[in-house]
Amino acid sequence: MRRLVCVIFSFVSVLCMGIAQADHPLIDLARKIPANANGTIVLNDVAASRRQLSAVYATDADMPDARLMAFTPLHLPDGFDEMFLPYAADLELERRLGFSPLEIDQIGGWGRAPNVAVIIRGDVIAKSATTIPSALQAWGHRQRVFQDGLVYWRLSDDELDRDMRNLGPFTGGEGYPTRFLVGGEWLLTARTWPALSLTADSGRGLTGDSAARALLEAAVTADVQGELLSVQMKGPQIPRNDAIPMLLGVGATAEHVRALRLILQEIDVPTLPYFTRHAVLLWQDGTAFTAALAMTYPDRASAAEALQALDEGLRTMPVLVGFGERHVGDVLPRDRSTQIVETQTGTVAMMMFSASLAGTDPRHLTRFLKNPAHALRALMVTRKLDLLLSGS
Repeated sequence: MRRLVCVIFSFVSVLCMGIAQADHPLIDLARKIPANANGTIVLNDVAASRRQLSAVYATDADMPDARLMAFTPLHLPDGFDEMFLPYAADLELERRLGFSPLEIDQIGGWGRAPNVAVIIRGDVIAKSATTIPSALQAWGHRQRVFQDGLVYWRLSDDELDRDMRNLGPFTGGEGYPTRFLVGGEWLLTARTWPALSLTADSGRGLTGDSAARALLEAAVTADVQGELLSVQMKGPQIPRNDAIPMLLGVGATAEHVRALRLILQEIDVPTLPYFTRHAVLLWQDGTAFTAALAMTYPDRASAAEALQALDEGLRTMPVLVGFGERHVGDVLPRDRSTQIVETQTGTVAMMMFSASLAGTDPRHLTRFLKNPAHALRALMVTRKLDLLLSGS
C-alpha cells in the first residue's frame, strides 16, 4: 500500500510539473527558438516584471512608467540591449512598427549581432493585426510569402541603409535589414532570411533539446520565492586551456596564456565537472531579486561536486585575474544558497544569489543594476564566467 501511495504521489508530481511547464510563458517562448541557436539565448517575461513593479510601487505618485522600467532588470538579445531602452518609448518607433514595444508581454532571441533573431509575444500584437502591416509597408517593407506566412522585409541580407541608422533596435546602429513575420500574438523578426527560417521552423525548439529542457524545467519548478523573469542560456563548458585565451583577448601571446595558467594553478582555482548547458536565471519577489547560475548534469553526484567546486572558485578566483585581493565572489551578493533540481531530462545544479532592494528610491532606474543577474551578466560578457566554470 505504501509503495502504491509513493507511485501515485510521484505520478501526480510529474503531472503537476508538466502542467506548470506547459502553462509558463517562457516555456512557450522557448519553443519558438531553435535548439541549435548560437550566441546567448535569452527569454524574458516582461509582463511578470511589470506586475512586480506595479505591485511594489502602486502608491508611488512619482513612479516612472512601469512599462519602461519593466525592461531594466532584464537582458535583451545581443544587439538589442544597448538600443531598446533609449528608443522603446519613442513615438517614432511605435509609428514605424504599428504597436508600442512597451506593451509586449514576452521577448526572447538568439544569435550574435548583427545576425540576431527576436521573438515577441503579447496581446498588443494581436490587437494591432491591422496597424502592423500598414505601418511596416509605410516604412518601406515589401511583402513575401514565406513558409505559409507573410513576411514584411527591407533590404537583402548584405545591404545596409545608412538613413535608417540609430532608429531603434530593429535596424541597429548600422541600418541593418529587417524581416517581420506576424501571426496572432507572435511577431518574429530577424536581420537575415536564414535566421528567420530557423526561427520559423523551430518546432519544439529549445524544449526538444534535453539539456535546455532540463534548465527550463528547473527554472520553472525551483524552490524560489517570486516570479521567474529571465533566462539567459549558453552552451557547454569550455576547457580551461581554451577559456584563458578567450579571457585575455586577441592580443594575448603564448607567454601571457602560460603565465595566467600558472597563476590559476598556484592559487588553486578548481575546475568543474563537464556540463552540457548553463544559464543565468532571475526571479523577483517584490523588492527581492534572486539570481541563479545553473548548469546541467547527468546525475546528482556530479551536480553536487560542481557546486562545491564553484563555491571554492568564487572564493579563490580574483576579479582581476592574476592581480589584487578581491575575488569574483566579492562582486556578487553574499546571501547565497545551493539547490539541485532533478528533472525528466537531466539534473540541474544551481548556485543562488539573493539581494533585497527594499528602501531604494524607485525613481532611480540604476537601482536595478544592483540585481545579481546583472553582476553575473557582467562576468559572462567579460568571459570571466567561462573561466570560473571551466573544466580540465
